[in-house]
Amino acid sequence: MKDIDDVYVVFNEKLPDSMVDLLPDKYKLITFLNPFSMYMFKDYSFQLNEFTYIGADGILPIIINRIFGINKSNRFSFDMSSVGKAVFDYCQINQKSVYFIGSKQNQLESFINIFKVKYPNMILSGWNNGYFMESEFKSKVDEILRLKSDVVIIGMGTPKQELFALKLKEFGFDGAVYTCGGFIHQASEKFEYFNGFVDKFHIRWLYRIFKESYVLKRVLLYYPKFFVSYFWFLVLNSKKFK
Repeated sequence: MKDIDDVYVVFNEKLPDSMVDLLPDKYKLITFLNPFSMYMFKDYSFQLNEFTYIGADGILPIIINRIFGINKSNRFSFDMSSVGKAVFDYCQINQKSVYFIGSKQNQLESFINIFKVKYPNMILSGWNNGYFMESEFKSKVDEILRLKSDVVIIGMGTPKQELFALKLKEFGFDGAVYTCGGFIHQASEKFEYFNGFVDKFHIRWLYRIFKESYVLKRVLLYYPKFFVSYFWFLVLNSKKFK
């Protein structure tokens, strides 16, 4: 349990206070964790400390935090119902250039075409699919640095996307970096992936089960044990985070 407890500690220490914390107004390294991705990060918990903020991507950890009276208890996900819209609006208004990296090539191209329609005045510095080896990280980072991008959005799955974000930091990228999970491939089908009803009643997980078959396996395997382990973790440690 120690490894996952380490993730829980950093997760709570890095929770943002509000959406303002997550805007790309300066150098920031931001990722988002849900019950599944927390387990995927067990072996990399020490590297989570390098992120500026970690958003709670899902309602379950938020519900548990609220039970224990933890003030920083708001959902922040990189999609158009949350952080994604706030970041894109900020970038368009403030003329920040954006680089996208992630998803399969055909999905990425579809997403870029839709994105250009939705944000016609956005400066896109470039894009690249997310299917490459870790040995290629350096060359991809060099490309982003050459293009002088202000904001990089990475959708490569946990922990690969976080490791790439850290590589950007290592080689001197000084803009804002966001991981976005499955946002690019979801938005390549439907830009506002979650409708108002789904968002209002916090049933994004249920919607994704019907839309994406692999999500059911994740929910069944990881969410019950997350509930038990995270609840017990807060029984022992919640006072540290209030």
